[in-house]
Amino acid sequence: MHAAVPGASIYVWDSFAKKPDADSLSAVVHAKCAVADGRLAFVTSANLTPAALERNMELGLLIRNGTIPDRLSAHLEALATTKVIKLWEE
Repeated sequence: MHAAVPGASIYVWDSFAKKPDADSLSAVVHAKCAVADGRLAFVTSANLTPAALERNMELGLLIRNGTIPDRLSAHLEALATTKVIKLWEE
């Protein structure tokens, strides 16, 4: 991804930050979200794998302008600030 979009900051959900105990359910996140300049947002279920691109039914939504891209950006910034998501480093 860094090669395709060198200026992008990529964050991932740190699913191991809080270890589940034996009585709790494990959790995963499947949604993907990209926001550019608070004016453009792309939310999708698609993975960039051969199965997702060739066999699976995936869905994505591109949102231009309006309040949603800016609100998503603010939400993602809050998740990063509270360390729910963390900057991905190769």
